[in-house]
Parts: sequence; C-alpha cells; structure tokens
Amino acid sequence: MDLQEELPAFLAWIDDQPTRPREAVDVSAYQADEEHAFELVRICAARDWVRSFSSSDGPAARLTATGRALAEQHRRKVKDPARRAKTTRTVLLRWMYQQHVNGVDWPDTMDVLHSAEAVYLGDRLTEHDIDQAALYLCEQKLIEGIMTGQTAGPVRVKLTSDGRDCVEQYEGDVVAGQQGQRRGHTVNNFESIVQNNGAMAIASPGATLNTTTTGIDPAGVANLVQTLLAALDRLPLADETRTGARTQLEAVHHEVQQAQPDTGRVTAGIGRAVDYLMAAGQPVVTALLLHIAAGYGLPPA
Repeated sequence: MDLQEELPAFLAWIDDQPTRPREAVDVSAYQADEEHAFELVRICAARDWVRSFSSSDGPAARLTATGRALAEQHRRKVKDPARRAKTTRTVLLRWMYQQHVNGVDWPDTMDVLHSAEAVYLGDRLTEHDIDQAALYLCEQKLIEGIMTGQTAGPVRVKLTSDGRDCVEQYEGDVVAGQQGQRRGHTVNNFESIVQNNGAMAIASPGATLNTTTTGIDPAGVANLVQTLLAALDRLPLADETRTGARTQLEAVHHEVQQAQPDTGRVTAGIGRAVDYLMAAGQPVVTALLLHIAAGYGLPPA
C-alpha cells in the first residue's frame, strides 16, 4: 500500500485497539511486521499524529487529537462508495495497460483481483467492484470488450486508444483525463520554466494555467515545483485534490533530479498537477498564481 494511504489506515488501526484512556497502544502486531510498525510510529510522531512510546520492548504509540481526527476521516473514506468506485476504475485501467504491454490479448477482467494493486485503502476489491468499473470504462469508451449478459460489464476486454492515453498521460485517473480533454490543454513554451505571452494579470478573474514543455531547465522546474508544493498546504483544497497534486509534483521533482530528465514525464506530471488544481475552481487558481508570483518576486497585478 502507498505510504500516504497506509498512514491513515495505521492511525485508524491504533484507534480501534481496546485501551484505557491515555494508554499507549502496543503496535508490534500491526501487519505482523514490528520493524515496519516502528517506522510508522516514527513518521506519525514527526507529524504530530501520535505520541511515541516505542522502546526496546517494541513499538507503541498514543493518538493525538489530530491523529484521531485523521483516523475518523479515513473511516469515512473507506465507507465512501464514490471514492471506492473511482479507485477501482483506475486500478482496472492501469492493470489492463500492463496486460497490453505484456502482449496479453483480451484478458479476463476478473483476473485483476489476483494482483497486488486490487485494493482500496487496504480493503480487497470485489468482483462486483470490478464488474461495475468495467461497465463504466466501456461506457466512457476507454475499453471495449465482450458482453455476455451475465454481468453488467464486459468479461474479456482490451484498451482503446483513449484508454491508453488516459494511463500514459493521467496515470489512469479517468476524471483527470476527462477534465484534460475538455480543457484541451494548450501549452505555453516552457523553455526557461515560465514564459508569459503578454501581461500576467495574477489576480485576474480570467487567469488560467496553460503549460507545456518543449525543453526544460531542470533547476527552474525544481524551483517551480518547490513553490507549488509549499503552496499546497495553504490552499483551500480537498484532501484528495491536495494529495493528488502533491504526488504528481513530487514525481516531477524526482524526475528533474535525474542526469537526463524525461521531458515527457515532466510535462505530463505538471499537466496532471494543474488538472487537479484547475478542477478546484477559480479561487484556488487565483491563490496559486499569487503564490507563484511571490515565489518569483513578482507583485500581483
């Protein structure tokens, strides 16, 4: 499980353990991996989500008020059918892309359940989850397949060209892909990171983020990404949007540290991060532009 998903699940697990008030919880039994539990306590304590009581006897922790709130938030997400459906579609689409890469023609959709990725916040996906996801992806023309009448969705499937594009450009995030298509992503030449064609009205109601890359300045990209990452915690974003944008930006930052950064990965990563932020609405975009302006020493227009 991704660490950003596992940490809230870990907090919820601690909260579920029977203890007396203000008593530390022995977490050595978490996933039967004591060393991993030590590490999770260390990370959570650094974020002020738990108080660490780990010792040579084993890992132990007590939730802070923030940690307890995050645990409750995690429980709500686990019970959210819309979030589960969205995750399942991404899992199925990415799994099918891997089958395509492996040369597997018309795989059985239910075979995805045997993969390690077929989980939602630690809970294994079901045949019903996959069937509904296959139906939706088929309706959106991201896959095509053989219908039997015994299931809602197709049972033997293959990706369409739109489905491949969704995985390659948006990592299988169907919503981000649809938003990107609707906006039709134009691109400013990003030769030295930000090139503005005309006056840059930072707080203008018509402000938009149009980005694309034909050549990159790794140091410039790294500076921009650091500015955006610093802004994320200050922007009025939903947790899912903040996490999605952060994941994309961190991947871009990692890529530009390489000896020969992949321009395509950098461009796609920034584009996906922008998708998340644009979808959050005009106030967020305006606030983001103000942060960028401040980061580059530019005053608001």
